[in-house]
Amino acid sequence: MPSDPFVDFSALSSLGPVQYLDARDRAAFDDGHVPGALHVPVEEWG
Repeated sequence: MPSDPFVDFSALSSLGPVQYLDARDRAAFDDGHVPGALHVPVEEWG
């Protein structure tokens, strides 16, 4: 597994069983995301 926290979208399926967290804004998330990804808006972290 790569140690770089940034992964090209095309490589996601090769990572195996992981939970994808999508911190983009709701509009971007709703426009398209990895199947099964969770929307975790940065504004709510804390």
